Amino acid sequence: MSLILTTILHFAATNIDDIFLLLTWFLQRDSKLKSSHIIFGQYLGFIALVILSVIGALGALIIPQEWIG
Repeated sequence: MSLILTTILHFAATNIDDIFLLLTWFLQRDSKLKSSHIIFGQYLGFIALVILSVIGALGALIIPQEWIG
């Protein structure tokens, strides 16, 4: 239970700046920058981060432990 709570708190803490960026973009939207563009970019960026994290985790299984440290 402690690990789950710590994970949730770390996830929330690292995304506080994201909330402010999204708020700023939504306040500045106009005919060129639509809400759908902001939402699509948010999901696309998050998916890219998850994919890179999975690749890194799988890479850690392939690379010898001595090299990683």
